[in-house]
Amino acid sequence: MAEVGIAASIIGIASAGIKLTTTLYEFGSTVSSAREQTDYVAKNVTLYSQALELLGERLDDDKPVHSRKALVLACELCEQSHALFDKIQDLLPDQQRCHNQLSWLQKVAWNFRKSRVNLLVGELEYLKSTVQLLVQVLFTGRRICAFRFVGQYPFLLPK
Repeated sequence: MAEVGIAASIIGIASAGIKLTTTLYEFGSTVSSAREQTDYVAKNVTLYSQALELLGERLDDDKPVHSRKALVLACELCEQSHALFDKIQDLLPDQQRCHNQLSWLQKVAWNFRKSRVNLLVGELEYLKSTVQLLVQVLFTGRRICAFRFVGQYPFLLPK
C-alpha cells in the first residue's frame, strides 16, 4: 500500500516540475540574457518530469514487481527532486512581481547565477539517469515475470 503513496508523491513532484518549466520559460522570455539557459534548464526539467511520471506509473502498477529497496530509492529520488526543484526556483526572481517589472539589478544578477545553473543541471541529469535506470529495471522485471509465467503455462502461447 505504500506504493500508492510513493507513486502519488512522485507524480506530484513531476507536476511541480512541469510548473517550474512554465516559470522558467516565462522568466526566459522577459530576460533576454537568460533565455538560452532557462530554455536549457526547462527542457531538462521537462524530460526529468516525464521520467518521474513513468516511474510513478510503474510503482502504481496492478502487479508490482519491485522490491522494498526500489521503494526506498524512489522515496529518496522524490525527496532529492523536490529539493532540486526548490533550488532551481530560488534562482529565479520573486514571482510576485509582474515579469515586466523585473529590475535591472535582477536581470544583471542572473548572469552571476549561470555557474550555479550549470551545477543544478548536472544534478538534474544525475537524478534523471537514476530514475531512467530504475524505470528500466522495473520494466525488465515485468517482462521477466511475464516470460516465467508463459514458461509455466506454454499452452498460452499463440500458435
